[in-house]
Amino acid sequence: MPRIRPFLDRWLPVLVAFVLGASLTGIAGAHGGSPEFLHANHSDRMFGTLTANNFKFAAPKVSRLSIPAAALDETSEAATFQRTDSYGYTLHPSAVATAPVNLPHGARVIRVEWVHQGGAPPGTATLHLERLGASLDDQDLAVVDSVMCSETACTSVTTAISFPVINNGKFGYGIWIENDSTQDFELYFVVIVYTVTTPGP
Repeated sequence: MPRIRPFLDRWLPVLVAFVLGASLTGIAGAHGGSPEFLHANHSDRMFGTLTANNFKFAAPKVSRLSIPAAALDETSEAATFQRTDSYGYTLHPSAVATAPVNLPHGARVIRVEWVHQGGAPPGTATLHLERLGASLDDQDLAVVDSVMCSETACTSVTTAISFPVINNGKFGYGIWIENDSTQDFELYFVVIVYTVTTPGP
């Protein structure tokens, strides 16, 4: 025992320092060469590439796609479709306007709303969020009739969604807005609210 004690006193600190240094080097290598730690309760700056397979949000993340009136295109040759002062378009009687919709694959649509002129009778115009498959039969995800309000602009909303999960492998998506009345109707923008469970397109 007297011979072992001097040996431990001399070499134990060296051994501990070696093991600790090797551990820190391994951690730094995992962080791309940075000797910083990754903690669950706060963020750290990291260098290099961090790979997370099958990453998912803890809860569905709510996002919004806004489609301005400038993105719309008229499809009816019998009716004109013109830009108004600075923020909207006027649909003349029987005019139809469309726009493509590009949502992430796997997204779930939970709400569709559009902002249009106030003062017009309810149901003056109708918005359809549609999908089109290989059979060329369009299917409505949502149908939103215009409402009436006394304000300059009204917001029409629906949360009644059919086929809510987006499948970009089988369908193309778009909006279709038609003026069903005998008077001009002004529209401003459309908002599609959806959720995703994973990042990326």
